[in-house]
Amino acid sequence: MCRASISRDQRERRYPGEAIGVAVAGSYAYVADGQSGLQVIDVSNPAAPAITGTVDTPEDASGVAVAGSYAYEADCASGLQVIDVSNPAAPAIEGALIRRAVPRGVAVAGSAPM
Repeated sequence: MCRASISRDQRERRYPGEAIGVAVAGSYAYVADGQSGLQVIDVSNPAAPAITGTVDTPEDASGVAVAGSYAYEADCASGLQVIDVSNPAAPAIEGALIRRAVPRGVAVAGSAPM
C-alpha cells in the first residue's frame, strides 16, 4: 500500500511485523505476524482496531486458526504452537508439536476444548 494513500492515524497503528495469516473469532482478530509471533487485535470498533495482546513464538508465525479458547499457529521449524487465548491481553503458549516438515498453514475442524 502506498504510504500516501493512508492517513497518519492508520500509519501509527501499524503492526510490529508482517501479517501473514489472520483468523477472526468474536471481536478479535488473531494475526500470524511473522517474526513478531501472534498478535491479538480487538476489532470490536472497526474504525479503531487495537492490539490487545501478543505472544512471541519461537520461529516465524505463518498461519493461524482459532477454536474455542485456543489459537493454533503454524510456526516454521517450531511446528504447531497451541496458544491459550482465553485472556486476550495475555495469550500464552500451552504446547507444541514439532515435526520434520515445516508447516505453512493450519486449519481446525470441529470444536476445541474450552
